[in-house]
Amino acid sequence: MKIFFIAVLLFVSVNSFAEEDLFDIAARYTKQKTQVVDLEEKRRKTLADIYSIERRTNKIVLKKGELDRDRLKLDVEMKKISKKIVSLQDNLYEMTPTLIERLSVVEQMNNLPWFYTILTSSDLSELDQLFKSAKNINEKQAELIFQFLKMMTLLNDKKLELENTAKEILAVKKEIEHKEKQIEDNQLQKKKFLTSLEKVIKSERTKLKKIKGEGQKKIVESNLQELSLLFGTDFFDQKGKIPHPMNSAIIQGYGLNESLKEDYVQLLHKGFFYSFDGQERPRSIADGRVCFSGLVKGFGRVVVIDHGGRYYSTYGGLIETSLKKNDIVKSKQELGTLGYENLLLGRGLYFEIRHFSQPQNPANWLKKSADSLATL
Repeated sequence: MKIFFIAVLLFVSVNSFAEEDLFDIAARYTKQKTQVVDLEEKRRKTLADIYSIERRTNKIVLKKGELDRDRLKLDVEMKKISKKIVSLQDNLYEMTPTLIERLSVVEQMNNLPWFYTILTSSDLSELDQLFKSAKNINEKQAELIFQFLKMMTLLNDKKLELENTAKEILAVKKEIEHKEKQIEDNQLQKKKFLTSLEKVIKSERTKLKKIKGEGQKKIVESNLQELSLLFGTDFFDQKGKIPHPMNSAIIQGYGLNESLKEDYVQLLHKGFFYSFDGQERPRSIADGRVCFSGLVKGFGRVVVIDHGGRYYSTYGGLIETSLKKNDIVKSKQELGTLGYENLLLGRGLYFEIRHFSQPQNPANWLKKSADSLATL
């Protein structure tokens, strides 16, 4: 093989410009591919930022809800206290005329000359009883008033405390709404950037395919098929043409599903679930390298294959596999034996395609197989 490539290089160096141009095209292809990968990394980071912003927004919405509930509780409590204050005031107003009259009598009695009260009283015991009664009435009314005023003071203090708390809640809510507006603006900017970035990625991928086409054309013209490795097949280029990992029916597709609920929250099924007849073994959908092989709770043994360009495929539900990390696998290579019992879906293959960490809908990548998609 080394001798062949040395011969090819000598052939290219002494031959026409067309063969030399093949390597120039390969260099452009590699550069363009690197640029696309960098753009995809920016896209992934932008998506991560958007998801982070959405989580912050959800927390703010929950906080606003808590503040609204607290404010409603305060409003109810303040109404109760206001009613008590009004009731006490009404009682006090009702007592006031009688109280003023009694106090006036006592005051008048206290202002009478001693000799006049003695002369007008039938005896001293009567006079003593009169003063005791007046004093008793005065003390009881005074105590009652004191209790009323004390209660009103406490209620007014409580009302003022609640009003201050309500003002604090309003201030916090206003601050939260300001932050929410900032987050919404930030999220809008991120989404606009993501939209423009996706357009750029699409354009750059088109250029990449064009360069690859130029290179493949040169290879055919030069009859140097061995140099096709300069333009190795990218996973993305196979989109819509990739074989299914199994020929069996898909019993659970990608997306939200009524059967997957947790505390009344509908969950996202991030891949396909293929039925298992007890015989068929899952196969790799493309060439790649094993980046994980091991047990995962709820999924049995799982194999994850790196297909390059930050694309990964995941195969769960295995009970055994001979594959280890860093093993090289070929397209359609058997990966192991199924048989793990999924709690919701039974025995079968759980399958995912991811770009970076983001799950992709396998329906957009796999061949439109009538057999496999019949039950979707």
